[in-house]
Amino acid sequence: SLNPANRTEQLEGLPQVHWVGAQDDNVPESVAQGFVRRFRASPRPEVRVVPQATHATGWVTQWGSLYARSWP
Repeated sequence: SLNPANRTEQLEGLPQVHWVGAQDDNVPESVAQGFVRRFRASPRPEVRVVPQATHATGWVTQWGSLYARSWP
C-alpha cells in the first residue's frame, strides 16, 4: 500500500484532523506526530488524542461529538 508520509506535498493545504487513541499500541500518537512533522507548509495537520480509546475500541460512542469538533 502507499505510505501517506511519502505524499505530504500532495496533501499540504488540505484541512486535516487526525484522531489518535491514547491507548493505541498499533498507531500511537508519536506516529501521527511524525507524519505531521513531514509537512512543510503551515498550517500543518492537527493531531487530537482521545483519552480512553485504543486502536479499535472507545470510538463508537464518541465519534459524533469528535466529528462535530473537527471543523469550525
